[in-house]
Amino acid sequence: MMAAKDQPALVPCLVQLFDEFDELRPKRDRRTDGAEGNLAHRLTSSDHNRDDTPGTRTPFTDDDRRPEVHAADVDDDLDDDDPELMHRVIQTVLLPRLRAGVETRLQNIIHRRKIYSRSTGWDEETYWGSNPHTEHAHFSARYTAAAEKSTKPYGLAAVDRESEWDMDAAGRKALAEAFADALANMPVKVGEETWKFSTALGYLTRKAYEIDKTLDAAADELAQHVADVDAAAITPTANTAVKPAKAAPKPAPPK
Repeated sequence: MMAAKDQPALVPCLVQLFDEFDELRPKRDRRTDGAEGNLAHRLTSSDHNRDDTPGTRTPFTDDDRRPEVHAADVDDDLDDDDPELMHRVIQTVLLPRLRAGVETRLQNIIHRRKIYSRSTGWDEETYWGSNPHTEHAHFSARYTAAAEKSTKPYGLAAVDRESEWDMDAAGRKALAEAFADALANMPVKVGEETWKFSTALGYLTRKAYEIDKTLDAAADELAQHVADVDAAAITPTANTAVKPAKAAPKPAPPK
């Protein structure tokens, strides 16, 4: 494969991923880095092939007509003193964010005979392809315009910290914004329809307000009715004085 730096067709979101690996370990091994596939790739359907290009096939298509590559291979050897670093980047940074919906640009990851795919909820599955991906990790990007063009940080530097919350203010802000965006766009069922969470929340908030106003009006009406009943109970409606009974006549004296 051509080196990543020679890939003008590589989608920007994967250029960003390469850049962050370079920032994470500037002296990392790059010998198995790659993007656009060779002839063997072009004979199959592969994310390493340029889309919108006669004679090549890709698993998906996008909405534009620009020939683009949607896959990047990053050398597994990020740090001679830390051979597990790539594994930790995938397991402790990327996959948690992908599973939580905070990161949405990737389609799948292949590393060490395992594949993690968006279509399976990022579950770990055995990869049965001929290349075990032990010398490099494979990252495929989604074919949506939003995913392709996004160059927001992936947060790979978090792998060197005890907690993501040890990041600086800008990093925390970026993570919070990414989480809020993922939450707002999370699909939820409303009856038989699927809405964005933000839309459903707005609808429920409006309905709750309408119900609250209806209950307030009903409570006011009931209170007025009770007051009217109480007033009627203590207001005289007729003269209720009792006349004294007439005395019984005295018996006549005997003759």
